[in-house]
Amino acid sequence: MLCNNPDIVLCGLFSGAEKMRHGAKNNDNISWHRLRHNETNVPSNEFLTDIYKRLFWLQIEFLFELKLELVESKLNLADPFTREDVLNDLRLTKFYFQVWNRFGPFQWDIMASSVNVKTDTSGKKLKFFSRYFSKGCDRVNVFQQNISTLDEVYCFPPFGLVSPILSLLKEQKAAATLILPDIKASWWSILKQGEKASMCVVKAGTQNAFISTKKNGIQIMETFAFDMLAVRICFTQ
Repeated sequence: MLCNNPDIVLCGLFSGAEKMRHGAKNNDNISWHRLRHNETNVPSNEFLTDIYKRLFWLQIEFLFELKLELVESKLNLADPFTREDVLNDLRLTKFYFQVWNRFGPFQWDIMASSVNVKTDTSGKKLKFFSRYFSKGCDRVNVFQQNISTLDEVYCFPPFGLVSPILSLLKEQKAAATLILPDIKASWWSILKQGEKASMCVVKAGTQNAFISTKKNGIQIMETFAFDMLAVRICFTQ
């Protein structure tokens, strides 16, 4: 089994061992669904610890041994399929407070993580939604949430999710301030339907405006060939 995500490996091993015991067909789906959506009453790390313990006792019961082996990325056949684009973790640097001054204050950051969630002017982290369970997140997966009741929302979506988040805002008649590339993409017409005000936050080619983090923790400064906008979207009226 080649995979970059240890959660998936653990769940796969656990579900396979459970099949040996019960002959069940759906344990893998149930376990993975619970793990993926954090549908437990304990923190994620405690849930994974419980899986480790259960795997240990399954080895004792069925007299087999599990071995995990680190495979370098260049040798890992799963690497290109499981590695996320570093731009999914893209965030504004000091330019964020220009957006705050124009469209803030903000209470929510609805597409963030514990690493890149934005703060208020005192340095306190905003309440945030995370793509997966992340320490401190208020909720998981914005596309499964009702955001129509939220006020003072900030959102910097990955470029590939601009269209879905605009569609969600329109469908739920919600409002937010979005950071978007100034390009005439397929979602431009939806943007214009809900746009109330906008500003250019970062001009094309500006240095030290965006930062992303690779999986090994190295931070990279990103520069783009197009302007980046802050747009106040409101579909509530």
